[in-house]
Amino acid sequence: MKRCRPNWFASPLGAARRTKSLEIANGGLRNGKPDLDSVRKHWFLPEFSSSTCIRAGLDTQLLIGNQLARPQFLAISAEALWHAGRTREALESVEEGLAVSQRNGERYYDPQLWRLKGELLKMQGKATEAEDCFQKAIEIARQQAAKSFELRASTSLASLWQKNGKRKEAQHLLGDIYPWFTEGFDTADLQQAASLLKELS
Repeated sequence: MKRCRPNWFASPLGAARRTKSLEIANGGLRNGKPDLDSVRKHWFLPEFSSSTCIRAGLDTQLLIGNQLARPQFLAISAEALWHAGRTREALESVEEGLAVSQRNGERYYDPQLWRLKGELLKMQGKATEAEDCFQKAIEIARQQAAKSFELRASTSLASLWQKNGKRKEAQHLLGDIYPWFTEGFDTADLQQAASLLKELS
């Protein structure tokens, strides 16, 4: 059984690690908001990479009364559960993240939460509901001028449209957002978008 540190948010080491994560995020501010992708890369190290450990950290966060960045960490939890094949629990994490976001007014990770919900619903064969989620993610990302989140959601929707025979719509959608980027072409998000655009052309 994988061991994890249940007091990740409370212990001195956990506090230092969490501070480091926030430093990493604040070092890569996107539109004045922390870049939680950097936090995710820092957090997914071997001793903390299991969904069980992430859930333990989230539970401890509540225990000590700390809600900071909880929607983002719930999104991270959802991704871990998704890749572990635990779709139902992943959806629960997404729904919790959206609820916390609405309650606390901490909305800047909403596009990613809606995108994740769409991906999870797509896995369950609920294409119409998934499309609605991707559209919602794109809408919020545009309102926030969060181009990276808009690209991710657009790629997810374009991929769905491609499979549903809407190649022209998919190409138009992705072709509108992709040219906005002038750097970072070695990142996974842009490589995935470029690959899909090539398939659609």
